[in-house]
Formats: sequence, C-alpha cells, structure tokens
Amino acid sequence: MQLTYTISVDQVVVNDDKDNRFKVFQIEDCNLGKLQGTLIRYQSLLASEHDLIYSRAYIDQMFYTVDSTLIDGALINSAIQLLVKCFSNPGGKGRSQIDAKQVFDSFAKSIGKNSYLKQFNDLRDIRNRTLAHDEGDFRDSKVGITVDVYTQKPVEIAQVYMRRKFLYKENAVILRDMITIAVEYISDQKQKIEKIMMDHYGTKSFSEISQYKLLDCKGADTYNVW
Repeated sequence: MQLTYTISVDQVVVNDDKDNRFKVFQIEDCNLGKLQGTLIRYQSLLASEHDLIYSRAYIDQMFYTVDSTLIDGALINSAIQLLVKCFSNPGGKGRSQIDAKQVFDSFAKSIGKNSYLKQFNDLRDIRNRTLAHDEGDFRDSKVGITVDVYTQKPVEIAQVYMRRKFLYKENAVILRDMITIAVEYISDQKQKIEKIMMDHYGTKSFSEISQYKLLDCKGADTYNVW
C-alpha cells in the first residue's frame, strides 16, 4: 500500500481519506526501543533524498533552457553542493552521512553501473577548493602594472580575471548519473529500514500505538526573513 499525505490543521493526514480510516502517529525514540538509531538514519536518508532530487532537477533544467554559461554555472554549482552535502558531515552534527565508496563503487557495480568513485572525489575536490572554500581560484586574478612607454611612467594597476573553462553540459551528464545512483541507493536503504520498523510496530497492539502522539507539522508554513 502506497499512501500519500498532506497537512491539515498542523496534522499529517492521508490524502482522500474521507472515511477517516487512517491515523498517522509519531515515531519517537520513546516508542522505538532499541531501534532509536534507526530513526536518525531514516531521517538522514530522507534529508539526503530531498537534496538529491533538487540537485537532479537543477541538472535537468540545464538541458531544457537556452544555452547560457552563466545559468549553467549556477545550476551545476548548486547541484554539486547538494550532492557533496549528502556525503560529508565534518562537524559530526546533523544528519548521518552516506558512505561515498559504498554508493558510487559497491552499489553502483551491483546495479550494473561503472564505478563513479573517482568522479565523485573530483567533484568533492572542486567543491572544497573552489565552490565552498577559496584555496586556489583567487590566484586566477592576474594583476599587473601598466606603463606608458612614451612618458615612461606608471599609469594604472591592470586587473584581469582568468576564468577556467568548465565543460558544463558534459559534466552535467556525469553528475546526473551519479545523482541517480545515489537516489537508488537511498531508496534501497529506506526499504530495508522500513521493514525493520514495520516488524517492530507489528508486534505492538493498536491500543498501545493509539497512545502515541499524532504526527504534526507545526510551523511547516513559517518563513525565516533575513
């Protein structure tokens, strides 16, 4: 059974449930028992899946719009940021990260794809050195002194930024394949965790589960103004 959900008065409800047949209760650490870490893992997978779906949408947009290096650059940069975000958690806070080798090497090969581990490492390096941090591209700014050879006096400081060529469309195809592999991996992992949790709650009575809090999304429609 594959239901769809919506929010009604801050509560998560099943779409088109005219007979009120279904109630959605909140999964919490207190009712998971020994499976507390499973919830964190599942929520982390959902967050990564959300990021990857947006990342792939950015890449798809590149192929549906008029060719523009400026737009392509913005889209692919955003896509790379979201992809790498799913595989890094240097502070140890927030979502649990996904193992890149497991996804782009082991899992990729298991579904008949080539390993993309090298390509991922290259993209992560680009992200770390250029997109998120400044480790080298500032040196692409060339600075010189312009001299008037007639008067033999300095005139001004010359400044030229040398933009490195990036094959946006070609790399976008590779990046999209990688994102699709990662999404398939997350889907596979989610199914395994869903079975574990369903088995866990399958041992509980309705009277026990009905004591749980209803799943709410209070504040879902709020916005932060900076």
